[in-house]
Amino acid sequence: EQYWVNNSWLIWLFIMHLNMYWYSSHIARVENWGFPGFLHIIAGPVLLFFATSIFLNRDIAAEETAETRYFNISRRFFLFVTFLQMWIISTDFVLEPGLTGSGMFNLALATIGFSLVGSNNKMLHKSGAIVAWLLLLVPMVLRGLGVIS
Repeated sequence: EQYWVNNSWLIWLFIMHLNMYWYSSHIARVENWGFPGFLHIIAGPVLLFFATSIFLNRDIAAEETAETRYFNISRRFFLFVTFLQMWIISTDFVLEPGLTGSGMFNLALATIGFSLVGSNNKMLHKSGAIVAWLLLLVPMVLRGLGVIS
């Protein structure tokens, strides 16, 4: 049994893994590394790993449906999503001169993640998944077109 919201977030995570390329390209240009900067940069992939591991853990009780499992893990998952978005925003300040054009999209994603941490409202989670996809894809397209950095 599949639950489309769960699958949507799993694919969203995969795209986030691919999206780490943008930060990798900026990291390669850093000339003077310090230990605090290194710890900050490595935190993003670690947060992404933990968010993904929550979803990929297949320890499912026999009586648990896919939807029930989604809501059982959603609090932990969205906590990591919120932290990941805050890391992305803070990385803009570490690697760039400040908040980038896509930073506002990340702030909106952090807000969605934070609102889903404490919610079991099915409609809110479905809406959050759809909006999160838009907030992930729109900046990628705008960045590809050179409209935002």
